[in-house]
Amino acid sequence: MKAKICREAGCNTLVENNLIYCSKHKKEKPIPFQNAIRNNEGLYNTTAWKKLRAEKIKEQPYCSKCGSDNKLHVHHKIPPLGDEILFYDYSNLDVVCERCHRVHTNKEIYNRKNGVYIVNIII
Repeated sequence: MKAKICREAGCNTLVENNLIYCSKHKKEKPIPFQNAIRNNEGLYNTTAWKKLRAEKIKEQPYCSKCGSDNKLHVHHKIPPLGDEILFYDYSNLDVVCERCHRVHTNKEIYNRKNGVYIVNIII
C-alpha cells in the first residue's frame, strides 16, 4: 500500500494514496444548492410544469448560453419567487445545460445572500 501525508497544514498522519486527508481532517463534500430556497418547490412536480418544460426543450433543443444539447434544464429568466403566474409564463423560460444552469443559479444565490437584486425589465 502506498501512502502519503495528510494535506491538512501541520498534520503528519499517513493516508492511503487515494485519499487526501486523514480521518481527523476529512472534509465532507458540500451538497450542491443545499442552501437554495425554491419558493415554488411544489410546482416543479406538476403535470403542467412537466408539459411546459418538455415543450420548451422540444422548441429549443440546445443550451442558449453555450449551445450544448446535453443534460438540458429549463431555467426561469426572472425568478418567480412564489409567483405562480410568472412560474408558468412561457416567455420567462430559457433552455440551458446543467453546467450553465449551475453557474447562473450560483450567481442568483450569491446575489440574494448579499442583498443584490437584479431586475430584468422587458420592454
